[in-house]
This record gives sequence, C-alpha cells and structure tokens, in this order.
Amino acid sequence: MTRKTTPRDKDNNKDAGAREELLILLHRLEQKYPTKARIAEALGLKYISIAHYYDGRSLPNFDTTIKMLRLLNLYDGEVRHG
Repeated sequence: MTRKTTPRDKDNNKDAGAREELLILLHRLEQKYPTKARIAEALGLKYISIAHYYDGRSLPNFDTTIKMLRLLNLYDGEVRHG
C-alpha cells in the first residue's frame, strides 16, 4: 500500500531541490571568490562555507541567502524556484 502524497511532501521536495541548487552555487562561489567567502563568513554568514552543511547545520532561507550574496556582490544571476 502506497502513501498518498501530501502538500507538505511537495514542499519538502521543492525545498530539497532549492537546497541542492544553493549548495552547488555556494560551492562555485567559494572556489571563485575565496577571499569574499571568508569575509562573508566573518560577517556571520557562516552558511557560505560548504563545511558547515556537513556539520549538520540547517540551510538558511533560500531568498535570504541570495539577497545576502547579492549584497556581497557574489551572485548576480537569476534566482530559479522549483
């Protein structure tokens, strides 16, 4: 017997896609701008460091993260929502 898909399941799947996209984006930014990534980390944007994800810390809100990255001139692309 299969379980019926709920709206919450769909939200979780969408969040997982956004989180994966965010991880990839932050990893690329960290490689391209290591100094700015360290500055961002010093400012309290600790989630910019990929190492924090593997420490079991939760990801911040996707939109908030993009806004912060734009303020630091680390991201100037389009934000895609799943």
